[in-house]
Amino acid sequence: MKNKKRSIASLIDANSAVKALLLIGAVVMAILFAVGGIYLLSMKNSKNNEKDISKNDMSDYFYELIEGNDSDEVDISEPLIIDMTLEEAFSFYATQTSYYQECSVKNSDGDGNTLVREKYILRDGDKYNIKTADGDVLLETIICDGENVLIIDEVTGKTSRFVKNDEVRIEELAALPIHSDIVALAEEYRTAENKNDATLSKCTYSLIRGKVSNMLSLNMTYRNSNVSEKYYYYLDYGLIYHCETIVSGVKPATSYSMTTTFFSADISDFVKEDSFKTNIEH
Repeated sequence: MKNKKRSIASLIDANSAVKALLLIGAVVMAILFAVGGIYLLSMKNSKNNEKDISKNDMSDYFYELIEGNDSDEVDISEPLIIDMTLEEAFSFYATQTSYYQECSVKNSDGDGNTLVREKYILRDGDKYNIKTADGDVLLETIICDGENVLIIDEVTGKTSRFVKNDEVRIEELAALPIHSDIVALAEEYRTAENKNDATLSKCTYSLIRGKVSNMLSLNMTYRNSNVSEKYYYYLDYGLIYHCETIVSGVKPATSYSMTTTFFSADISDFVKEDSFKTNIEH
């Protein structure tokens, strides 16, 4: 972010540095509170090595957080998001595309029977390596090299390969939430002239702020159904931290949940030579 720090030399003289800092701080705070009060200034480097965001980098960081990409230098004198609501800002939000994530997925049939599976997700853009395990027992591995998909049944040793196309979504194969679908539903509800025509009957947002974390909670209820969903986005790292789907009003009620147990945006320690190879023999 060093290359993105704006120079204020043209705005102030040598004797007004303090006033300039106050001005920058005021502009940054206006941007933050304009989209629902996401407050990042309290973020510090914790014992868990949380990313340290300096006050000088705050406006650029926040813009990239909402925009979801590495854009050019942001002109804080003309912020593009200052008039956005939180709902509008969410339509620009994008999750990380390079990460290592461990999560626990639970499916309940409503009779007290719960199936728990551990997921180990390595992603680098369009490349995936997703392992599913029952405790210490590896059950399945899904590998995508960006063009081809390999599915390995780790119990029987059987494999299947096929060419990836628009109808094949790796997250769906691995029973994981799909961010693009979530955004599409929320955006449809927000922009609908008549809410009764939207797929959702209700869509609400809230923010949860901590000393080293910023969460966005999204609650969605589907129209004419007993299905409701809740998503918690870890804004600092572009991650769906937790989600749950509940089907109520029927007996037995069923539910699905995914909770992140470990996450790293740096995948260098997790990538192996064959992590994304789909032509390997098993």
